[in-house]
Amino acid sequence: MRLVVAAVGRPKGPIADAIGDYEARAARYWPLEVHEVREEPARGGITVDQVREREGERLVAKLPAGAVVAACDERGEAFTSERFADWLRRHREAARDVAFVIGGAYG
Repeated sequence: MRLVVAAVGRPKGPIADAIGDYEARAARYWPLEVHEVREEPARGGITVDQVREREGERLVAKLPAGAVVAACDERGEAFTSERFADWLRRHREAARDVAFVIGGAYG
């Protein structure tokens, strides 16, 4: 099982440091890949929908074929830590790649 995180943009400052710490911790338990794709500039007459579409295409290109995809969204289903750990364990035991997708400013 591989754990893949695909995100729009590159975090900076203290957030980047915290992410680096979590990446190091997670890599002890399973192979971890982090892919950052560039943000689409929202200028020059481009619509919000076009920004999401273009960023989404970049994100999808980074996902392994057949991976279980979890799109991180504030309106999504919330897991307790125990439930999240169980969810990951089940996919690891089934030897399935898991990919977390984190969109940009417009989702």
